[in-house]
Amino acid sequence: MKFDILLRGVPYSVDRPPFSRGYPIHSGVMVCPICLSMWAYLPMEGQLIYQPRAVSCASPCMYWSEFSPVPGSLLEAPTFWDGVDWELLDLLPPELLRREFNLTLKAAELWPAADDTITLDPAVSGKSSIETSATA
Repeated sequence: MKFDILLRGVPYSVDRPPFSRGYPIHSGVMVCPICLSMWAYLPMEGQLIYQPRAVSCASPCMYWSEFSPVPGSLLEAPTFWDGVDWELLDLLPPELLRREFNLTLKAAELWPAADDTITLDPAVSGKSSIETSATA
């Protein structure tokens, strides 16, 4: 099935099945919750209704959140339990794959690292699961 990506007016197209991990793929529109711009359209062939997704644009807002860690990412998929459309990642053309890579690197610079500690499961352990050599 044809899945289009319209990113800032530039069209891209990929073929993908109508289902992913047992869930139907819906047409989507990426809306920045900060500036309210619609920065990407993801129409699925034969679908006229778009599912809105609140994902910060990559520029100028670059808003980071726990639930949307990579501003400007096309892979944001609230339908899936982990929030990422991994199958779309495998289907992206090289220029969009490079874009996702660069956005992820840029987002990594924004992620908070106040005490150089990465907490994997604080609700279970009550303390950090991994500590960097700076705090160990």
